[in-house]
Amino acid sequence: MISTSSARRFVPSLLVATSMALPATAQTRLVVPSAATNAEQASTSWLPGIGFDGRVQFIVDPSSLVSVAQRNLVGLEFRHDATNPVDLTAGVASVVVRLGAATTPAFGARADLTANAPLLTEVYRGTLTAPASTVPGYVGWLDPHVLRIVFTQPYPYASGPLAIELEGSAAAHFWWPVDAATQGGTGGFSRIGASCSPLATAPGDSTLSVRAPALIAGGTAIFTQDTAADAAAILLFGLDLFPNPIPLASLGLPGCSLHVNAFAALPATMTRVDPQFGGLHQFHLQIPADPAFASAIFAVQGLELGASAGLATSEALSCQIATTIPSLGIAAVWSIGNGTPHVSHELVPVIGILHD
Repeated sequence: MISTSSARRFVPSLLVATSMALPATAQTRLVVPSAATNAEQASTSWLPGIGFDGRVQFIVDPSSLVSVAQRNLVGLEFRHDATNPVDLTAGVASVVVRLGAATTPAFGARADLTANAPLLTEVYRGTLTAPASTVPGYVGWLDPHVLRIVFTQPYPYASGPLAIELEGSAAAHFWWPVDAATQGGTGGFSRIGASCSPLATAPGDSTLSVRAPALIAGGTAIFTQDTAADAAAILLFGLDLFPNPIPLASLGLPGCSLHVNAFAALPATMTRVDPQFGGLHQFHLQIPADPAFASAIFAVQGLELGASAGLATSEALSCQIATTIPSLGIAAVWSIGNGTPHVSHELVPVIGILHD
């Protein structure tokens, strides 16, 4: 269990790949995470300009970059994800790549791209051409199964944490998943009580969710609450649950109960409304990059207030942070569209860093 003062730290304030052939031998490619060099990883991800418009910033630890210290970095590669055994069609995106010294190691990356790397050097601006990639004969790191960006100017890497920022957009997004590594030893949660939202039309329906792998020290846990279309939402945060839930029937809310002994309420980071399916609200909870928070327990519950349905509650989630801290040696800070950035330690694209 963590103290109330420590827990308050949870609360947030709120590729061109040209077809130019760059020699890509084993001697000129450094793979991060290193365990993925010759081993297909268990998951998949997307890149800006392909699956979405936006930016991603990778913070790489110096321990992962020892072999390229005092060398020029000349390009990036991302390989076709073999866990998606489908043929991929070609596509085109506009990308910008920037590199620079990071102010923090990977475990310590913030949901603030500028704070992580205030001075970046642009090394490429142009077109990323994703090749058509077929399943038969697939071999990672070989054409046509690689997205390759050849820098128009090399980046001299000296030492220390490195920031790699990729910004991309496309007139039409396309399907080209890349291999991604996952962090073992993730957190977990259990559902407490029941939702009384008008969207919970059957027993056991849930209106609050979180991805358990994101419950890790240093990461951003993103909670999603479903509500009526005209409802506002807030997320109650506390260290524990009431021994006995507080029924809200006396307030005219039959079937609703308050489970979380809350001391903070988080506003939604993002809200989308569909007249037919209702409202979707996201809440970002930045977990401190501190080993002391490993295994910590907290609880959350959603409230919705709508003109048509009045006040309602979601079920509560009792959450436990992973017992281990991130160990991939790289973190990803995602900024999708104009959305609020979030830190991911649990899922990071495998990167081939090309050097002289």
